[in-house]
Formats: sequence, structure tokens, C-alpha cells
Amino acid sequence: YSALLSQTSTDAPVAVVFENTLGFTPVWTLNATGQFRATYADGFTLAKTQVFATMGGANDKNVIVAAHTDNDYIQLLQYTASTGAAVNVATNIALEIRVYL
Repeated sequence: YSALLSQTSTDAPVAVVFENTLGFTPVWTLNATGQFRATYADGFTLAKTQVFATMGGANDKNVIVAAHTDNDYIQLLQYTASTGAAVNVATNIALEIRVYL
């Protein structure tokens, strides 16, 4: 799964998908400030899923971290580099999710 994610205000992130070989379409939600989640039941097998995320666009002073602790979702956490505060505005987060069988 390769996509660019963007998000503003309290809206769910929007993915511009370049390629999806997962066999399903993840549902993107905004859980809390700076917390974006891709969900699909049993879609992200622990120890068989890799996530790569990079900030882009106007967010070059922010940090993005991928957290994968559950088979049902992947969470992206976004913070400002200077203060560590969670932020909601994201433009062109480059994202790749690989699930191996």
C-alpha cells in the first residue's frame, strides 16, 4: 500500500493511493490530535507488517512516528519537532505499508 496522506482540522486523513496490494482498503480516522489510524480487522498481522512514513510538504518541521501494536490497525503519531506537541495538520505524508504472508 503506497499513498500520500493529508489531514486538516478535525477531519479524517485523506489518502491519495498510488498502489494497493493489501487485498483490502484501510479505513482512515483521526483518533485524537496528531493520531491517525488505518483500520481493517486482522489486516495488519503483527511481526509480518512493515510501515514506513515520512513527512512532506509544509510539515517539514514535524515528526511522524508509526505505531503497530495490534492486528487491526496501524497508528501514525504526528508531533512538532521543536516542542513535541501533537498537531493535526498534515500535508503529503508519504506512507508505505507492507504485509507479508
